[in-house]
Amino acid sequence: MEKTEEYALFLMLPSTSRICSTLKSTLSKLSRKYNTPYFEPHVTLITGVGCSEKEAIQKTAKIASTIKPYTIELENIGHLNKYYQSLFVKTRKTPEVMDANLVSRKIFGQETNSKYMPHLSVIYGNFSEETKKEIIKKIGKPSGSFMVREIQLFSIAGEVKDWYRIKIFPLR
Repeated sequence: MEKTEEYALFLMLPSTSRICSTLKSTLSKLSRKYNTPYFEPHVTLITGVGCSEKEAIQKTAKIASTIKPYTIELENIGHLNKYYQSLFVKTRKTPEVMDANLVSRKIFGQETNSKYMPHLSVIYGNFSEETKKEIIKKIGKPSGSFMVREIQLFSIAGEVKDWYRIKIFPLR
């Protein structure tokens, strides 16, 4: 029997886009300044997927063959008192964005009535309200959009520095 791990499906920004290079630079500076883990800019499609790697690959392939490429539009900055959602850029809840999450949840057998808040994380950590407001003031309001043309399957077991990409799945 294969070992169960934890996986997430990430929507990475196209590496050639201006918005990607700007966000990479911002995330890198923030992670150094606040001594937090650096991560590539991404929108989480789903997380908390517990299964074998083989099953995760098969199900992600099925999702990628079901979903057509779509656009993600950045909206405004938000923050929560959650380590992985400390500071983020909300993305517009278009039908395509919400349907992609719903399809993914169904295929992975996750609860489909959970609320999905599509977002692009800016920094992970536990920060005071004051620090978050200071960061928001410095970075301003990111804007723009990008095309989602692939899903990336990541192992998210352990700390952020231990996360790694397993496979890239082009959308149909």
